[in-house]
This record gives sequence, structure tokens and C-alpha cells, in this order.
Amino acid sequence: MGQPSAKPGTPDLLEWTITEASPDGEAAPLSVPLPFTASSPTPVAKPRPKFDLWSWVFWAAALGFVGWMTAGLWLTPALSWQRTRSDVARIVAQEERAALAKQPEAVTKLSDAYYQFWAEAQALRARNGQAAPLPLPMLRPVPEAGRIQSFATFTSDTIQVDVARRFTTPEGIPYTFALSQFYRFDGKWWRVPAPEQFWGDKTSRSGQRITLNYYAVDEALAAELIPYLDDLLARACAAWRCSNEFHITLNLTSTYYQSGEALPSLSPDDPLLLMMLPPHVSRWPDYVVHFPSPHAAGYPVEASGKTLFKRAIAIQILFAAADRLAFVEGGQPDSTGNAFFYALVARLTVNLDFDQSAPTHLAAEPVIAPLTTDKMWGLRFQVGRRPESVRQALALLNLVLADHNLSAGTDVELLHTFGAAPGLADWLSAGMGISPTEAEARVELAQRQLNGGTAPSP
Repeated sequence: MGQPSAKPGTPDLLEWTITEASPDGEAAPLSVPLPFTASSPTPVAKPRPKFDLWSWVFWAAALGFVGWMTAGLWLTPALSWQRTRSDVARIVAQEERAALAKQPEAVTKLSDAYYQFWAEAQALRARNGQAAPLPLPMLRPVPEAGRIQSFATFTSDTIQVDVARRFTTPEGIPYTFALSQFYRFDGKWWRVPAPEQFWGDKTSRSGQRITLNYYAVDEALAAELIPYLDDLLARACAAWRCSNEFHITLNLTSTYYQSGEALPSLSPDDPLLLMMLPPHVSRWPDYVVHFPSPHAAGYPVEASGKTLFKRAIAIQILFAAADRLAFVEGGQPDSTGNAFFYALVARLTVNLDFDQSAPTHLAAEPVIAPLTTDKMWGLRFQVGRRPESVRQALALLNLVLADHNLSAGTDVELLHTFGAAPGLADWLSAGMGISPTEAEARVELAQRQLNGGTAPSP
């Protein structure tokens, strides 16, 4: 296979000749030099570094210290935030318990006394067993503590807490509304009103017949309300004969005031307008409807609550439109509506297919002191505090107008003649196109029907 051969002059150097058989059987020489000579030194492995026990201890301690410092830097703010949440949550729970127990003094002690008017409003609500405003006048609070929905740092010393609470309508339908509440640290945590930064800049949007003034926090709601209310006013004006310049302004306000008096009782089959009394309208210098921002009174959590909220605003806008047509544009700007006016507006909203409740009833509970028609006509203030008067006026008006010979526009005629009418019979006479004598006879007949056949004495 191979033979070693000594090369002349190099006795210590060997060269191997390797042959490989060729296809025809002859050997083909192939020279391969060896990688090193026989006299090359043998490679020696390098020694590995040695770690003794103290080295391992040192490095373990160093790594542990770095890890501890890193964890401390991360855990310190986390623990501080957790402690803040716990402290504020405890204040929220105390407020809820005090309000449910109707202890206004306890609520006052948790509120910053610097904001006196706001703190007094908190106490007034607690006197009624309410921990928060009513998101809508028709709602009543469920007697249970609210649930904290979220925490957020608003400023370096102020925390925003959104608290969700349940409310029910007169029909017993539950809705959930949440309120943004603020707590500032000054020696301890105090409840404070929403800071100005929360509301943002005030701006306006206008449609064809509606202008909406609102704060930046309500931007998303404003974008939905403008087309919704514009369409509603377009339908109302087509039926109610508005002028081309007819316009309503709606202010979403950042303040909410609720009287400490007992709330009027509502019936499940009351018209939506009656549930939303009293509307807040100013006629001068501009005609404006005032409605609390949902961020001031409570914003809806579910889609159903959002629909209810929009309908509640819409009924206020319809009332304002009727009020403006009857008094401001009717030439009686100093006059106000009475129970019959509210009853008429309820009928008008039904005719628009906006409120499907049929206003054909009296109050479910008996009226303690039945009002005569003269007294109801003269009751021009605090109508919203007397829902029984509106129910009676509505039931009587339905009976008076229950005549198939009346035109479909009778309610609209009554709207345009209300402001100048000195009394009930004169109003019905002008709006229905009948004589005052016939109007009086219709009223007397309706009164006998409502009182079991006996009309009340004038």
C-alpha cells in the first residue's frame, strides 16, 4: 500500500507516498504532506481560571444587591399607589354608608369645607338618603352602596374615582349610572368637586334648529345629540308651525343643584314629560334650556341608559319648543305655563309618536285635596312639585277633547292660543273654535266624570 522512503540529506523527515488504484488497475500517485514533522512539539492545553468559594459568594451578593435595588425601584411606587387606592376607597365607602343612613353631618366631615356651596349640596342629598345626584329627575336610587369602577391619578395630589350606582324608573326598570368623584390629599384625603381641568374648554355645535353649548369632556355626546335633536325639532316644527328662524339652545352645565325637599312621587304610567319635571328654561337674554352634563349628574354605563338619557333631554327640548311658541313668540313673554299647559305638551309629544305612553289616566293614589279648574289654571309656579295637578289636568283635557269632530290640529291651535288666554274656558273656546259657554259645559261634564258624577264646587 505504501513504503516509507528516506530523502537524501533529511534523515529525520519522512514523506509518505500514497497510491490509489486507477480504474485500469494501475496505481496513481498522490502526495499528501503530513501536518507536522516528527520533531514538532506537542500542543499543551491552557489552564482554566479557578473560582474559589469566596468568588462565588461575592458575585452572588453583587447580583442579589442589583436585583433588590431594581425590585425596590419598581415596588415602591406600586406599593404607594396600592396604599392610596386603599385610603381613598375607605373614604368612598364611608360616604356611601353615611348617605344611606341619612347622616349629612358625616358626609360633610369628609368633604372639603372650602367649597361651601358644593358641600352643602352634598349634605342635602344625604338628607334624602342619596350618595349622588339623580342622573335624571325620573330616577330613584336603589338603597345599596355604589361600586368603584375605576381609579386614576388626575394630578399629583388628586385622585379621580368613578363610582357606579343603580337607579330605577317608576316602572321599576333598573339602570346603572357612574359619577366621576375627586379626592385631594391635604393632610388626609378629602372629597372635592371636579377640578376645572376635568371639564376642559367650553365650545358649541349648531344644527339647523339646535345649538349645543358643552364642555370638552362631553364632546362624544355632543356629536350624537346634534343630529338627534335637530331631527326631533324638525318634526315638531313641521307639526307645530314654527317660524323659519325658530331655534333652541341647550346648555350642558357643569353644576347640578337638587333641592333638599322630598321628591314628588311618580306613577309607572306617567308621561315622560311628567317624569322629567321641572324643566329648567331661561328666556332672556337668549332662550336657553339648561341640563346637567352627565359628568356632573352621572353618565350611563349601559346602552339602555344612554338611550334613556337622550330621550330625557329630547322631552326637555320639546317642552322648551312649546313654551317658546306659546309665550315668547305668542306675545306673552312674562307669562308661564300651568298644569293644563304641561298636560297639553304631554299630548303633543304623544301626537309626535315620541312618547308612546297614553295620557288617559288619573293618579293611582287619591288626591288629598282635589284642585278646582280655577286653582289649576292659576297654579303657575312649582308645577313640577305638584304632579297630581298635572295628572288631573291631563285627564280632564283628554275628556274635553275626546270628540271625533275635532280636527287633528286642535292641540296645535290650543298651543298657539294658550299665552293670551285669561282662563280655562276662554282658552278652550279659542283653541277648539267653540263658544265659551260650550267650553264651560264640556269642562263641567269632564269634572263630573272624573269625580264619580259629582263636580267639585268652584
